[in-house]
Amino acid sequence: MTTSAVAVCGQHRFACAKSPDSIRQRHKVGRVLRNELILTELEALYLLTKGLIAPADGTAKEGSLFKLLKSESDIRDLQVYANLKSLGFYVRKEPDGLSFRRDSRREYSRPIRIAMEDSFVSFAELNCMLPTTWATLDDQGDITYFISEPWEPVGAVDPPGQGQSMVEVGEIAFFDKNLGTWMGEEFYGLLLLNRNEREYFQGKQKTIEAAVFADLVSRRCIVKTGFKYGCNFRVYLKSLEDHAELLVSTLREREEWFKVSRAVRLAHAVRKSMVFAGEVNGKIRYVRITRISQEYLKNQT
Repeated sequence: MTTSAVAVCGQHRFACAKSPDSIRQRHKVGRVLRNELILTELEALYLLTKGLIAPADGTAKEGSLFKLLKSESDIRDLQVYANLKSLGFYVRKEPDGLSFRRDSRREYSRPIRIAMEDSFVSFAELNCMLPTTWATLDDQGDITYFISEPWEPVGAVDPPGQGQSMVEVGEIAFFDKNLGTWMGEEFYGLLLLNRNEREYFQGKQKTIEAAVFADLVSRRCIVKTGFKYGCNFRVYLKSLEDHAELLVSTLREREEWFKVSRAVRLAHAVRKSMVFAGEVNGKIRYVRITRISQEYLKNQT
């Protein structure tokens, strides 16, 4: 270490491997004041792990790491920070995540939200401050990036009229003739309706799933079960002759991120968009979540 070169983070002082200005320019961290490199805690942690600074008193760097790491979230922040730095970004910590930019002439991005694989997320969080980039870490420290953005499903199929007369036997509902609608399934000459279809024709929805179903129909979409894909609905925007463009799942309360990730990956594998639905202020809202690459991040700055 170059003992004459000093880095400072609060009450902590470090010896630098190179000149403060060289480290600042090369690694896009800190600021130089009176020939000292002034660092935030996250910048100091990053440079410690890179071996570019060391405790000025000659003690082991692990001691400084433990002093600067105050919680598990600090470790998550450091892992994502280091990944963004490896892409050549300026990175700064925000109250709700990490912002980045390619060079000092550009504006910082909106904060990347950070979550672990077993972190919980609610629809209200997904629907807030859109679009949002998410960095999710698994237990091995691998990072997957997602972007959540508002989505407005718009189909091209006229919805069936809700004034049709159904025959109801207990919880079973059917039409005794084919009304030329995409709803229902043929059952020995009858048109058997599922629960969401029945509630649609009744004009009253008892569950969030039924409410989302009715809202999608009002948007002129064709809505079928998404059971085979592990979601509530598969949605066709034009015709049943085409492939379903969307997979839609409702989020009732808080859901673990690994389940969100699983749904997005499955949708991508079958060439469909993964959309989550929920109720906000009495209205059904939709959020599309897409897995993005590090190259995508580079192109956004």
